[in-house]
This record gives sequence, structure tokens and C-alpha cells, in this order.
Amino acid sequence: MLINEDHISNETEESLRLRGCRVIRSDINTLYSRWAVAHIASGDFVCIFDDDTLPQSHYIAHAIRACSQYDCMVGCSGRLYDPNGIKELYRIVEPIEDRPNYVSCLNNDVLVDWVCYCYLFQRSWVPHILSSLAVVLPFATHDDMQAALSLFASAGKGCVVPRQNRTE
Repeated sequence: MLINEDHISNETEESLRLRGCRVIRSDINTLYSRWAVAHIASGDFVCIFDDDTLPQSHYIAHAIRACSQYDCMVGCSGRLYDPNGIKELYRIVEPIEDRPNYVSCLNNDVLVDWVCYCYLFQRSWVPHILSSLAVVLPFATHDDMQAALSLFASAGKGCVVPRQNRTE
């Protein structure tokens, strides 16, 4: 299933349909709509990718493993709150070598405060993700923080970035 908030062309959408993908076009055109549309998904897990995210070949398997092992929402990137951050008030967790303000997930899963760019979670958690009203934060996009906060406050679930390969 793909949620399209007018980020892909009609031709791409038709090509996906011909390959068996169910495409849902959201007229709301807000990032928050992705969580609501997850209600109609089938299966135990839901995975949502931002339009600028390309998963590694084994990412879904690593994400399902981490979600099951830690009972957490999973993302390919994450943020750790750090009031002493170099540029921002957080450190970035990604599959890169360590460098200032970054934490590497090349060899280990990393528990984080919120995840970014793609989101894998158990479908049964959607009501918890939507349990809080969206709030206005001083960030251009904040639905990732809102989802993590709602999931933690309502169900005690955290977030994790699974180990990923450097070669991909």
C-alpha cells in the first residue's frame, strides 16, 4: 500500500497499480494523514516510507526483528534529545561512521527518542499513535515527534533504529 500525498506522478501511480500495489491518494496533503490511513492496512505490521527514502535490501526484516525485540516503533533514522547538541537539541542516529552530533547504527540497534523518514510499527498501535491531538510545534514537519510522543504516552512504546549495513 502506498499513501500518495501528491508526491508521485499519475504515471508512477498507475505503474505501481499494475504491479499489484494498492495506492491510496490522500486529499488532506498533510503528513499526519499517514497515521490515520494506517487504520485500513491489513497484516500485523505497517511500514510507511517518506517519498525521499530508499530502504536497504534487508531493511524490512531488520525492522520487524527490532520492532518485535524491543516492542518499539522502528525507523531508518532517529533522533536523541541532547540539550548540549552541537547544532540542534538532538543527535542524529544513522548508518554512518561516527562524527560530531551523530550516533552510528552500523553495528548495533540504537534506542532513540523519535524516528524519522520511515516508520514500521504494529498495526494495533495506530489508535495509540492517534491518541493525542496534533499540536503545533516550531518545526516544519513534526508528525514523527507527535507519533513517538503519543505512542509512548498512551502505550509506553519507545523508538529504535535497527542496525543497518554500510555498503548499501
